[in-house]
Amino acid sequence: MITFSDWQWGDGTLLQELCPEFRLIPDEDGNEYPAERQRVGLITLSITKNAQDDTFLDLTSIAFESGAWGNQFDMELMYLLNPQLERLRLQLEEGESREIIFPMTMLDTQFAEKDWERIDERPFYVVLEYYPEKVQFQCGK
Repeated sequence: MITFSDWQWGDGTLLQELCPEFRLIPDEDGNEYPAERQRVGLITLSITKNAQDDTFLDLTSIAFESGAWGNQFDMELMYLLNPQLERLRLQLEEGESREIIFPMTMLDTQFAEKDWERIDERPFYVVLEYYPEKVQFQCGK
């Protein structure tokens, strides 16, 4: 069972506070990309295994969407935010639970200027499954 636990949204300073050693991407001159030109969403999902079997959850299939924009999480950042995570194939025992933070990152260059100006008003979704039925949570709002 997967439940939505928490949502944090902010500019690049959110990442700088949580993971000061992490740099998302350098700017055009090789300097740190300006925090105000970044957005970060941190989605916390609570995952509980309810069955006694050998199944696992493949975390690499989890994605993010907003309109036509889509992306997956940054794997390096994922491990920094979840130091207890050993691999992206989550295998739990029956009744075992884990909370995992999934980082959604974006830059102003991924959007038209008019869309970036309203980026904080857009709805974002974490998509758990696309087929046979799309399963998603809306982040925030």
